[in-house]
Amino acid sequence: MAGRRGCRPGFDLLSGTHAVGQERGAVVVLVQDGDADRVADAFGRQGLTCVAVGLVRTGDYAVRESLRDARAAAVVARGRAGLWEFAELWPMALALGAGERVEPLLGPVAEVARRHPHLAEAVRAFTDYGFTVSSAARSLTVHPNTLSYRRERWKELTGVEVRTVTGLVASRTAVELVARERQTGGSAISSESRNSAS
Repeated sequence: MAGRRGCRPGFDLLSGTHAVGQERGAVVVLVQDGDADRVADAFGRQGLTCVAVGLVRTGDYAVRESLRDARAAAVVARGRAGLWEFAELWPMALALGAGERVEPLLGPVAEVARRHPHLAEAVRAFTDYGFTVSSAARSLTVHPNTLSYRRERWKELTGVEVRTVTGLVASRTAVELVARERQTGGSAISSESRNSAS
């Protein structure tokens, strides 16, 4: 891909080979034998702070599959600043891509996130800050006891424990689906799933 003028923020200083282009309003960078963190830093210095990264892949379809990974990670990121790696986000990215197949599982949880955004915010912070109540509470500028209460209230209303693998995936995915709804104005969960929510 040909780079657009001004789209190479210091790549000449980085190791490896880079190809830069644009796709749907995003800058796309293919990196070979380079460091994704250093590329992300280079973009950060240019004010482009949301960077989604696919897996390092080999084979005939490596570029295509790595770009698919990055797009899936970008869906989870929703434009938020940071380095969003498919390697870390794949459970949530795959669940978001599963659409109606997971609606019966996520519908009731998403309804709680929709009705109680402060609880959804607490779930996101708790998981973003490594399941550490004090750090999550600090990020929301609330008391740690408040965050613990919100986490327990989430469990009561959803029947989902965020500290289990399935509970974590269901909770974070539902929270992200509802956040996408608010961003796009569309509905990520069907009315059938909504009607089943308690």
